[in-house]
Amino acid sequence: MAIVRRGHLRNHAAMVASVYSRALQKAAELLGEKFPVPVKRLGIRDCFGESGPNDRLLDKYRLSAAMVAQSAAVGISGRW
Repeated sequence: MAIVRRGHLRNHAAMVASVYSRALQKAAELLGEKFPVPVKRLGIRDCFGESGPNDRLLDKYRLSAAMVAQSAAVGISGRW
C-alpha cells in the first residue's frame, strides 16, 4: 500500500509530460535542420482516464488511424 500526498501524482504526471514534450520538441528541431518538414503533435487532452473498448477510446481521443490520417491530411494541406 502506498501513501501519496494529494496532488502529488498529478504534479508528477505533469512533470513527465513536460519533459517528454521538451524532448520531442528538441528532436523535431534537430531533425528539422536536415529534413525541414512541418511537425504536428497529436495527443490526449488533459482529462480523466476512462476504460472501454479500444476502438471507442481511440475514436473518443481522436487517435484512431482514420483520425490521425485526417490530421496529417489537414497538415499537408497547410490548414493547421
